[in-house]
Amino acid sequence: MMAEFWIDTHQEIKRRLLDENPKAREVGEKINHINCPSCGKPDAYAYANEPNVIICHRMNQCGEKTLTRHLYEDLFNTFEERFTATETNPRATAEAFLQSRGLDTTRFNFTQGQVSENGKAYPTVKIEFEGVSFQRLIDYQGSNKNRLTAFKGTYFATKSVNQAKQVFLVEGVFDALVLEQIGIPAIANLSSMHNPESCFKEGVSYVLALDNDSAGLKAVRKFRVYLDSKNISYSVSLPPKGKDWNDLLINGDLAEEKKADTLELCKWRGCLAMVSNALDYFKVYCKKSRTVTLFLNITIRLIKAHSIMMKKPTNEQIIKYCVYWLVR
Repeated sequence: MMAEFWIDTHQEIKRRLLDENPKAREVGEKINHINCPSCGKPDAYAYANEPNVIICHRMNQCGEKTLTRHLYEDLFNTFEERFTATETNPRATAEAFLQSRGLDTTRFNFTQGQVSENGKAYPTVKIEFEGVSFQRLIDYQGSNKNRLTAFKGTYFATKSVNQAKQVFLVEGVFDALVLEQIGIPAIANLSSMHNPESCFKEGVSYVLALDNDSAGLKAVRKFRVYLDSKNISYSVSLPPKGKDWNDLLINGDLAEEKKADTLELCKWRGCLAMVSNALDYFKVYCKKSRTVTLFLNITIRLIKAHSIMMKKPTNEQIIKYCVYWLVR
């Protein structure tokens, strides 16, 4: 059953898409001819029942996916006003916020708290574990929306971690809950460079799945050195740049029919992050990029056909030549 938050919000998003796009029409399961927020062409669509994402049909020229939560931010920063806590449901605001993040609020324990910032009280999602209190501010427009009590040496673990043979390591509590929801045991280290050594167990393989930004990649390198020193098995899996695991859940990339492909792409990004030189990077990159692979094949044939060198170049030499021009 769809959460109350999404029933109300989807109806409002659908109304706005039809009102704001003169050519938009609801046909079957889709709203077609939406102006793409990226390229501006009226060739995008959204699913009528769950218009969380606007998808551009122009796959070769654009193909962008735009979260409607970014277009209609007012629907996602007025939770206390729209879903006020009551005596019968004292965590109504927190529930609505979690539901907006795609999380099933029946699967984990939380309460609704409150934090004051600059003289104003904000409701929070409050999750307590191992003597640590994590609070995520709701409707707060400041940059740092998380509040944590002292957590050095501590980590957040989802329910399925204890019996797992493979565990994902992420930074945020919500990312861990997302992975648990799609059947992947996960732990959150709570800060990119924080190494709670007690979370690593013998006989368990770990997947370093931190944020794909400069801080996250730096942390991945740090964890690799540590895990290598302890002879602990690991791999790396990264979400797209600028997105996290929660974003992937919201835009549908972790739905059952897409999950395998999405995780495979994340694994590929992780492999790219692990290579140490341009040649290896290029080889890994070509495994998922048909355009670059085609470019490489054409280049090999052209160079060999012209034989402009005294000796015919090997494929390895040509790859190095291509890498130089592609990554310089």
